[in-house]
Amino acid sequence: MTGLSEDHSFAVRAVTSGELADPTPASATWTVDLTAPTVSIDSGPSGTVGVGPATFTFSSSEQANLYCSLDGGVAELCSSPAYLGVLAGVAHLQRVRHRPLGATPVDRVTDMDGR
Repeated sequence: MTGLSEDHSFAVRAVTSGELADPTPASATWTVDLTAPTVSIDSGPSGTVGVGPATFTFSSSEQANLYCSLDGGVAELCSSPAYLGVLAGVAHLQRVRHRPLGATPVDRVTDMDGR
């Protein structure tokens, strides 16, 4: 089945070789949720900060697997809070997103100034 949008139904009916049809076909109905979930970075280092540990908390508008990446690295399954260890010396980009990759990510940039 292609082109699934929002509301759908499917029915199946048995018919004998003598053309006798089931008067009550089995059926199913369902709705495809086309609303993309949202994700928020709720806390964590932001702006210019000194060298130190970085922990981010984040949340989703619905229960979903979340994927995090640091500085453009591979997005990996993550959970909140995410402890990234000690970051230093450069600006870092923390990205949190839902799958699929087409979903809009949420970013936070932190400049670790090396103090």
